[in-house]
Amino acid sequence: MGLGQVGTALSINPYFFALSRFICGIGLAGYMTINGIYAIEFLTPSWRQLASCLGPLGEGVILLGILAYLIEPWRLLTWATAFPFISIIFMVPFLPESPRWLLKQKRIEEAEGVIRYIAGVNKAEVHHLDILKKIAAQESGSSDTRFSYLDLFRRKELRRKTILFIGIWFCWALQYFGISFNVRNFGVSPYLMLILLGGADCIGFRAALLVNNRLGRRTALILFNGVSSVFFLALGFIQLFLELEEYKILFIVFILLGKLGVAGARSSVRCLTVESYPVSIRTMGFGMARISAAIGGIAAPQLAYIGTMWPAVPLFTFAILGILGSLISILLKETGGKPLQDDLNAPEGNAKVVPIVSKNKKKLHKNGPLKPITIRRTKSF
Repeated sequence: MGLGQVGTALSINPYFFALSRFICGIGLAGYMTINGIYAIEFLTPSWRQLASCLGPLGEGVILLGILAYLIEPWRLLTWATAFPFISIIFMVPFLPESPRWLLKQKRIEEAEGVIRYIAGVNKAEVHHLDILKKIAAQESGSSDTRFSYLDLFRRKELRRKTILFIGIWFCWALQYFGISFNVRNFGVSPYLMLILLGGADCIGFRAALLVNNRLGRRTALILFNGVSSVFFLALGFIQLFLELEEYKILFIVFILLGKLGVAGARSSVRCLTVESYPVSIRTMGFGMARISAAIGGIAAPQLAYIGTMWPAVPLFTFAILGILGSLISILLKETGGKPLQDDLNAPEGNAKVVPIVSKNKKKLHKNGPLKPITIRRTKSF
């Protein structure tokens, strides 16, 4: 991403500019995929939603709107937005590797070091580290198996969920990016509208925190898609039958409420997607979903172009996409409160959660301190 941004700022012709943006797209796709998986693999079931709901994407959109307003030359704006990408390089040495991935690679000592580091940061005690060796021993053999994207479609249990996630992510991306590209058709300053849409993202992501655990990821996804559909359907009728200048404030409020629903759906589906795949193929599963999102992003500008001629068409399309996303979500399995599946061949949900790090040794278990246990099919810790 940093290389692509620098290339964009130094572009000498449209072809070099297009190549640089293509490089940015490759970097962003990989970054967003790994970013979604990395944080979740450190968290237990009740806390995993934080990885999807607290990321400051909305704040970044607000900042971009402010920078674009203050920095008129596009080259200077590109340099300003390149800085965060480059700064990530200096953060990498301070980021621990995922202990789940380390155990899958049978790098037990490194996994133990990460666990102790986490415990040290949280001023907690470490227990049952011998379990790590037993987990790694059970994984021996499976870690040597190499999987490909074709495995997502060869295996029946993976094929069904992959196709469903492809549909949901496409609908979400066409909605999300379509709204952003369509800001010029709303009759409001694009800078102000971008800032307001970023604020809607902030609220939507945090709203998902309130419902993801209480209602479950799947129900939350259906709810947020339904909310967005209601407001975009209303916007379409406002655009068709009412004078927009008289109802501009109501129009903007409904847009922001619809965007809030889309943002909440993003948090729910991101968490649901990552939790639905075992660690050995999780990156590929989430990556396939992101590919369908990229296709939705490609179609989004064309939808905005249609909006310049028929303003109501994108709004009704957003409503239909939300309804379609809700209907597809009904077919998915709930993953909230369940351990992550580490083995592709293990039945889903057939894993025991064994506390390794705790603040208080005597409060590890509701029935008292944990006693030595016999490990049979422990696939998550």
